[in-house]
Amino acid sequence: MRTCIGILLTKLRSGMSNKILATLFNISKDSIRKAISSARNAVKQHFTPKYLGFDHVSRESVIQNHTRPVAQTLFGDITNTTAILVIDGTYIYIQKSGQFKFQRSTYSMHKYRNLIKPMMFVTTTGYIVSVIGPYLCNSKNNDAKILNSIFKNNLEKIKE
Repeated sequence: MRTCIGILLTKLRSGMSNKILATLFNISKDSIRKAISSARNAVKQHFTPKYLGFDHVSRESVIQNHTRPVAQTLFGDITNTTAILVIDGTYIYIQKSGQFKFQRSTYSMHKYRNLIKPMMFVTTTGYIVSVIGPYLCNSKNNDAKILNSIFKNNLEKIKE
């Protein structure tokens, strides 16, 4: 499993093709594909639920351990403490795709590059509570519309 995670991290960091990774790790191209798939599934099953998402941390823990006093004074109430999150869409730049439809939907007229937009939910101390997305970078996906969609569809049970 350690090798599979190493292959996945190398692929994510460098963007190398599976053929180059096969040469680098001295295993077949099919084994690279299977290793990446199994590592991705392991991360999704064992790592992500423990460290990302609204279910991994309690509301009380966010209030007590991850809210700065200045933010509580400005946005909260002294007698009734509230959970304060900073919500913002960020950009992850990607390479131009060979598929025309996907390439068009990820091209940002604002940044003049291809990108995708994950929506970040972060506490005032910088602790990442959740990441929802990624969303395509077309005119239908600005931060306000993405946030409305998240609340409308109650993604990750955000309303609870």
